[in-house]
Order: sequence, then C-alpha cells, then structure tokens
Amino acid sequence: MASLGLVGLPAQSAPGDALLSALPAARTGSAFALPSVGGEVPGLDLELDRDIANDRVDVLGLRDRSPYAGTAVGDYHGNHWRARLGWGAWQGEFTGWRRALQDRGDTHPLRSWQGAVQVRLGASDAGSSAQGAWALRASAWGNSAPLLTRRTAGSLNVDGLSAELTDLQIRRARDRQWQLDLIGSRQALGLRWSGFAGAGTSRVRNDGVAARSTVAGCSFQLDFGRERLVATPDAGCQDALIFVIPNRVLPYDAQAETTYRARFAHLGGSVRLSEGDWTLALGYEYQRWRREGIDALVTSRGGVVYDLNHTLIGELGWSPLAGMQWLLRGQYMQHQWLGELPLAYNTLTASRFSQRYGFVSAGLRVSF
Repeated sequence: MASLGLVGLPAQSAPGDALLSALPAARTGSAFALPSVGGEVPGLDLELDRDIANDRVDVLGLRDRSPYAGTAVGDYHGNHWRARLGWGAWQGEFTGWRRALQDRGDTHPLRSWQGAVQVRLGASDAGSSAQGAWALRASAWGNSAPLLTRRTAGSLNVDGLSAELTDLQIRRARDRQWQLDLIGSRQALGLRWSGFAGAGTSRVRNDGVAARSTVAGCSFQLDFGRERLVATPDAGCQDALIFVIPNRVLPYDAQAETTYRARFAHLGGSVRLSEGDWTLALGYEYQRWRREGIDALVTSRGGVVYDLNHTLIGELGWSPLAGMQWLLRGQYMQHQWLGELPLAYNTLTASRFSQRYGFVSAGLRVSF
C-alpha cells in the first residue's frame, strides 16, 4: 500500500463489480416483513460497512514491499452504506461512501456514490430462473472532493518567474462514470458461478488548479487557468509584480491535464458458496482504460501509462439471526485505486499508480 498523489506531485469500474451476479443473493429470512405491491413482495437489504487500510490489517504484506513501509502513508479509512431493493425481475441499488486517504502529512477527504438498476432477462421472477439467468445492469458512479491539497518542495522556473512551490491544490475535483454490463449466473456443483462484461464512459473535471509559492522571498498565489498562469503576490509584499504567463510556455498545462474524458471496459467473474448460516464469495475483475490526450502526453514525456488493473475481492458472511448477516470483505488492486478513483489520475500523478493496494471491510447487512 502506498500513497495517493495529487496534481503535479509524486503523488475500476464501479467499486465491488467483481461480485456482480444476475441472480439475487440468497436471503436468510427477513427482519421485518414488507407489504406486497401488486402481488409481489419486494426485498430490501440495508448494509453498513467500515473500510480500513493500515499496517494492522495488511495480511498480504503489501505495505512491507512498498517505499512507504513503516509509515502512515497510504492509510485509508471510510464508511459506506448500501440500499438494495428487489422487486420481481428488477433490482435497484444505491451506495454512498465517506473516505479519507493519508498522504504524508495530508489527509484527502473524498465522497463517493453509485446508483444502479438491474433487470433479469427472460424471467419474471427469481424462482423461474433459479438455476441460471442473464441480467442487464445500467449504473452511474462518481467521486468528489471540495479541495485536495498536497504540500510540496517543487519549483517552477519559466519566463522570468522562479517560484518555489509550497503546496498544490485542486478545487472541487470530481469524476462521473456511466456504465452498462451484461451478467450471467448459473448454479452448478453446489456453487453459484457468475460472469460479466461491460463498458462505460468517464468524465474527470475540477473548478481550478492553484498553488502557493515563494518568489524572491515573497508569497504568491498561483492560479493555473485555461489559457494562462496568473501569479499574484500577497498584500504584504511591497512593489511585487503580478506575473501573467501563457500556458504554451509552461512545462505543463495544469487545467487541460487534470480534466479529460475516458472510456473503459471490464470483464470478470465470481463463485459463491452458501452453506447453512455461512457464505463465501471470491471475485475477479479485469479492467482497461483509454484516456483522451492524457495517456499520449504521459508517454511522450517518457512516463509509464497505467491503463489496466486486476482486482480480487473475497467476502465471508455469517447469519446468526434471520434477516441479519455479518460481513468481512477484502479487496486487492494491482494498481492502487486505478479505475475506482479516476479523479486522482492525471499526467502528473500517473507514476503513483504503480503501487499495489489492498483494504478490508467489515459490516452488517439487514434484510426486510
């Protein structure tokens, strides 16, 4: 596990997709019975989870093999909740996260969400497709942060401006993805086997990139605009000038290189075992990304483009009471957060995605 960088610094498809299934999850009864609607009894699942990554839960030893072993860099914690409503062949789902990532002395707060609608094909109810089914799933998901700040000791020397940078900021960083998947599931050998394939589009945006710097002993605010950089001295700097520099003479165009469109595709599968009060699931996902303009710039500057990721998810569930299930889940990514947090990837942070990453989640699911 390693750090997650921000713009200008050494710094998956939707979360949980590796466990997609065309069939509804086996239910352990209901905590409370919901009234029928049009002769159908809807099923409602509510889930609360705590996500964490640090030395104590690093069972795979990923942190020991990273440049940041023995530090808090890369620590992660988050809380997420999920509501899933099934009615006949239809299923709706919404998930929300509050996340925090540790990067040296900086903590990056993030908000994430996902909404999806899924329908089984050629079957009006779960019973008629108990042995196998196909499903179509449409989803939207995204991440946002009001302000991402990272301290740095870098410099900017161009066109008469020699600035020592102290921090960089991305204002209202956000991404949004639209995704369509085809899922197939089948019961065989006492197990549920599922496979999926899908594709989607991504849009990464922000409201501006800025920096604090020191120029000849004077503090300046740097604003990287769409056409020019404006360096404004603080009020206490006497006789200091305002610098206005066109983007074409800068070593990078911060606005253009942190906002972009992308396409992605993924496929994978899972296997699930249910035995009495226990369930065990293992899932795998392969994803590939194509970012307009961004990947070509990274390559032209001698950098490495990270456009594919392998994700593994394992989930253990125990149901001590009807309608209640305790969950323990682990997730491993070959390239940290690649595809799951698109807003963090740009020309200046691409190198940070070389690291492997993993975290665990523990939670409770209640069925109605």
